Amino acid sequence: WDMWARFTDYTGTLPPTHAQFMKQKIYGDYTTLDMEGINTWFKQHPDATLITDKVNDPLAFANAFIDKDRLIMELFSIMAVEKASENGIHTMISQEPLLAIKGDKINFLKVNDVKYAAVSRRIISSQKKLMLALRDAGIKVFVFNVNFDSGKDEQYVYDNELGLVYGMYADKWITDMGSKN
Repeated sequence: WDMWARFTDYTGTLPPTHAQFMKQKIYGDYTTLDMEGINTWFKQHPDATLITDKVNDPLAFANAFIDKDRLIMELFSIMAVEKASENGIHTMISQEPLLAIKGDKINFLKVNDVKYAAVSRRIISSQKKLMLALRDAGIKVFVFNVNFDSGKDEQYVYDNELGLVYGMYADKWITDMGSKN
């Protein structure tokens, strides 16, 4: 909620009431959506897929969402990943639980039908073997922390790290940057 308050310039008590939440604009421009609004939008856009972040209760969220087949949940604990797997919820495992898996990480991910992972681009160089194993197993790795380090923007990831990773959380479209590739 602290991050949401910064993004909306909200200064009241956290968490906000539903009415206060709905009244705020993110960065002054973007309309806040509650679950009803999210479901309405996804009903009108049948080609869209929702990827969640900061939600670690797969059952509650998936049961509230309009179409579980168009949902990928980034999850932040091994227990949440296993719960999602047991209930047919598409999972993107986050960095911390991925690195915490004891033993064969790829086997755990396959057993739990995990097809996606989200990691900081800052760990790519120290976890190259893992990135290659994930790629070779068909697990699509998306990186965050793009633009956190000088010179390590979307263009850098595109030119130097795609191949080890599948995609990125981006602030700019590559087509807007004049890619060299």
